[in-house]
Amino acid sequence: MYKRWYKFIFVLFVFFCCSLVGFFVSASSDKRYSILDDNLQEFIVSVNGNGVVNMSDTWNLYRALGPSEEKDRVMSFLRDFKSGEILKVGGKEVLFAQKKQGGTKVFYNWWNEFDLLGARDFNGDLVLDLSRAVKPSWVNVNKKILMYNEFYEYGSERVFAFYNEDKDWFVAPAHSVKFRNFYTYKDDEIKVVMKDSNKIDVETTVRFLSSQKDKLPFYMSNLVSKKISTVEIKRIEGVDLLFVDYGDSMEVLFWSKWSIFKDAFRKGLEWSIDEYDEQKIVKAGFVEPVYYPILGYNEVLKDGKLIGYTLKNQYYQWFYAPKKQETVPSEKENQSKQDMHLADNSIVSKTYVSENKTPMIENKEENVNDKEGKKEKLDSKVWTNCSIIGSSFSSELNKAYLWACENGLTAASTIFKANMSKQLTRWELAKMMTLYMTKVLWKQPPLIGAVEYLDVDTDLGDLRDYIQMAYQFQIMGVKKDGTALENFHPYRSVTRAEFATVFSRVLYWDKYNQTGETWASWHLEALRNAGILKDTSSTLKELRGRVMLMLMRSVQKKQ
Repeated sequence: MYKRWYKFIFVLFVFFCCSLVGFFVSASSDKRYSILDDNLQEFIVSVNGNGVVNMSDTWNLYRALGPSEEKDRVMSFLRDFKSGEILKVGGKEVLFAQKKQGGTKVFYNWWNEFDLLGARDFNGDLVLDLSRAVKPSWVNVNKKILMYNEFYEYGSERVFAFYNEDKDWFVAPAHSVKFRNFYTYKDDEIKVVMKDSNKIDVETTVRFLSSQKDKLPFYMSNLVSKKISTVEIKRIEGVDLLFVDYGDSMEVLFWSKWSIFKDAFRKGLEWSIDEYDEQKIVKAGFVEPVYYPILGYNEVLKDGKLIGYTLKNQYYQWFYAPKKQETVPSEKENQSKQDMHLADNSIVSKTYVSENKTPMIENKEENVNDKEGKKEKLDSKVWTNCSIIGSSFSSELNKAYLWACENGLTAASTIFKANMSKQLTRWELAKMMTLYMTKVLWKQPPLIGAVEYLDVDTDLGDLRDYIQMAYQFQIMGVKKDGTALENFHPYRSVTRAEFATVFSRVLYWDKYNQTGETWASWHLEALRNAGILKDTSSTLKELRGRVMLMLMRSVQKKQ
C-alpha cells in the first residue's frame, strides 16, 4: 500500500519536473514572426528575444512541413539570406535581412519606403542625425549614400530610408541644422553646419562634406581627406573668415564672397615686413604667438587703399595685422630725424610721404658699399612707394628697381623687398613678362582661352592667371609650333638661356625659334646684339634684379 503511494508520488514528481523543464524550454524558445514578401505573401521566421532571426530554426520550421508550393517558395527564398534582424522603425517592426551576395533586403507589411523604385538620388544636402539611426548590426552608416526615400513616421518628424554604396538600407532622421555659406577664392560655395551664430559643428560639417565629396572642388579635398582639429570664425575688417586647423597644417579656406581677403591668404609674396601694427593683430586661437619669424605676407586693399597685411609665420600659419599708422613729422623733424632699421642686413631709412602724396626728395647724397666693395653715389630720387634709400646695390640696379616699380612690374615698396638677388622662378618670370607686355609695351594677347598644364594647380592663386597669359602671348609653356607643353614647371629656376628665349619672343615673336641642342643660341645672340644683355652664358641662373635691368635696357635702347 505504502509502496503504491510512493510510486504515485514519484510519478507526480517526475511529471512536475518534466513540466517545469518544458515550461522553461518553451519560455526560452524563439518566437515566430510573420512577414510579407515582395508579392505580399506571408512567411514565417523564427526570432530570438533580441530580435535576431534564427536561420536554423526557420529552416526546420519549413522542413517539418509536408510537400507544398508554399514550402518550396519560402525555402527557395531563404537560400539568398544568411542573417536577419527585427528592428522597430517608427514604432513598427521591420525585418532587415542580410543577403549572401551583399546588401540588405527589408521586409515589411505596412509601408514601402525601402523600395528602390521610389528612391531619389542623394545629393548630399541632408545632414543626418546618426545618433538615432536605425540599422542592423552589419550596416555601416558612414558609407556613401546613393538614394533615399522620405517619410514622416516619428510623429511629425521627417525620417529618411537610405540606400548606401554597399547596397544596404538603414533609417535616420534629419538633423535640424543651420547652414552657413563660405566661399573659396574661386567663388565655390562651401556649406558648414553651425552650432550657434558663431560656432561650427565640426563633426557634422565633416560628415556632411564627406557626403558631398564628389561635388567638392578638388582643391578643397583636405576638408575630408585630413582630420580637422579646430575651426574658428574670426571677424576681420567687418568680414567673417573661417580658419581651419588640421593639426599639422593650417589654412584660411573660406571667406565671404567678394571679400577684400579673397586672395590675401594664399602664398606669401615677400619674406619680411615691419609695417604692420603688432598691437592690433587678429589671429585664430590655435595660431602660434606672433613673435615667431614671418616667412611671407600679402597686402590687403580696401577701395584701392592699403589697410593691412596677412602674415605667414614659420609654422605656415596665417594671421592678420592692420597697417601701422605713421605720424607725419613736421618739416623740421623730417630734416633732423631718420627712422633707421635693419632689413636684409642693410640699413633702411623710412620715407615719409605728405598727405598730398607728393614724394619727398632726399637731397643728401649718401656713399654706400656695393657688393664688389666699391664706393658709389646713389641715385637720390625716391618715387612714391618706391624707395632705394640705404641701398647697397649698384646705381644701375637702383635705377632698374625704380623703373620696374614705377611701371608696375613689382609691388615692393623698397628695393630691399624686391628680392633683387633672388633666383627667378618660371612663374615669377611669367608674371613679370606679361606685366611688361601689358603695362610697358601695351600689347594684348593674340590668343584667347585657357590651357591646362599638369603641374599648375589653383594653389598658385592669381599667379596661375599670369601663366595662362604667358601661353596666350605665346612666350612661355609652348612648343616651337605654338602648342602647349604638357608641364609648365612653375617652381623651376630660370636660366639665362630660358630668359633670353622668352624675352626674344616678346620682342621678335618667333623669329629666332629653333630646335636642337642650340635652341637658345639665336635668342641669346639677338639680345646681345641689341645691347640688352652682355653675358651669354646659357646655364647662368637668372636673378630678379638682372631681369629688371634687362627690361629697362630694352626700353632705353628704343628711346
